[in-house]
Amino acid sequence: MFIGSISASLVLIASLLIISCSKETAERPNNELKACTPTTIVPYIQVNGGSWQQTSSVTVSSGTTVKFGPQPTSGGSWSWSGCGASGTAREQTVHPTSTCTSTATYTNSCGAKSTQNFVVTVSGGGGGPTATINLSSVQQSIDGFGAATVWNGQLTDAEANAAFNTGSGQMGLSICRVRFDPGGNDVDEKSNASKAKSRGAKILASVWSPPASMKSNNSTIGGSLNSSSYAAYATWLSNERSSFGNIDVVSIQNEPNISVSYESCSWTAAQLQTFCQNNAQNIGGSVMMPEAYNFDISYSDPTLNNSTSASHISYIGGHLYGGSPFTYTNALNKGKKVWMTEHYLNPDDIGTCLTMAKEINDCMTNNMSAYVWWYVKQPDCNLMNAGGSLKKKGYTISQYARFVRPGYQRVDATYNPTGSVYVSAYKGSKIVVVAVNQGGSSVNLTFTYQNGTVTSVTKYTTSGSKNANNDGSINVTGGSFSTTLDAQSITSFVQN
Repeated sequence: MFIGSISASLVLIASLLIISCSKETAERPNNELKACTPTTIVPYIQVNGGSWQQTSSVTVSSGTTVKFGPQPTSGGSWSWSGCGASGTAREQTVHPTSTCTSTATYTNSCGAKSTQNFVVTVSGGGGGPTATINLSSVQQSIDGFGAATVWNGQLTDAEANAAFNTGSGQMGLSICRVRFDPGGNDVDEKSNASKAKSRGAKILASVWSPPASMKSNNSTIGGSLNSSSYAAYATWLSNERSSFGNIDVVSIQNEPNISVSYESCSWTAAQLQTFCQNNAQNIGGSVMMPEAYNFDISYSDPTLNNSTSASHISYIGGHLYGGSPFTYTNALNKGKKVWMTEHYLNPDDIGTCLTMAKEINDCMTNNMSAYVWWYVKQPDCNLMNAGGSLKKKGYTISQYARFVRPGYQRVDATYNPTGSVYVSAYKGSKIVVVAVNQGGSSVNLTFTYQNGTVTSVTKYTTSGSKNANNDGSINVTGGSFSTTLDAQSITSFVQN
């Protein structure tokens, strides 16, 4: 019995030990798993070397440099797949050309794994049309956009506000072209110049005819300036300038190369060169020539090619009747600013406005510093109605003039990114992009900024149904944004 009792006791103790060991063994894996939980991954993305953003998704243009940099930064290992990412480095640099997803897997020190997806959306569907704006490729300075008050009578305050202020329903013109009257009857134009100047505009004064007494036919219509009157004419121009008191640029002659039945005067290129060489310096201030019909450079080249006469002028002006925008290399190489100082189209339909907008675009992309329309208020070819309400052409020029202010600089942009779309871009206190869609269908387009930072833009549209409408704000992500241009529209994107 004693021996049996001992045996029974040993069996009981062994059983208890086995049960105890079995419980410990069963619980150990659960305890260890509870202690080794997956680590949360914090996603970060950097675009084109910019600042790191805590995000797992980004929208970029095709080929943009995108870097993934998830955290934690130490304590485990990484592996990658998708979107061009691979290997074990924590930071991965990719250059996606189409929308893709990259998966990061992090294994922590106790063996638990966690994953994080990074989604890169390539705007335009990857390979879609893109307009690139290179903010470091600076071209000409912009003096402004304007119109003439010549033979318009006196602008009212409401009309001057509509023309030269920059609010909603206003054009934002920054150049006012006036006329020196050969008889000195300048009351209306002095009023217009004063109102424009007080609203921040530059004043360009042009001459249709010198005083009749100085001319070959003793008339303000036709004829030519007597060579014996060159000095007197320079003095007269100086006196007119002083009488106005606010003229920024004096133009020697309007359209010297055509014969017409209204106030006018004919000059040859040689006569203009002689006057500029011997007399233009006595006008005082900045001088422009020749304002030729059809922008005929044969009327300005002789003056530019003579160092003395060239030194007496600052601006080359020309009109686009019968001509097209071009880069006037000779003038630019001589340090002269080139202005388009007169053109008009009569109709006010959206087709005409698109032709006008494309012309403005092309003047700017051909390194002109100003675009000046003909009548601001007269019927038919005018920009606004009496009283100050804008016509469609007024809204069209406002897409440039309200936002691209004097002193801004044009920067390189993709001129024709697709179909009938034309683009120009500018930088100053804000960055402005203007796109003209002459096509009959809407266009999806991506805009990409290089060498600068833009976080959002406001979209303004003029079309058949819109008049410089504010179409809302668009976020710029990774230097790019995508939007839809309305059919037959002019759209301005203004940095917020």
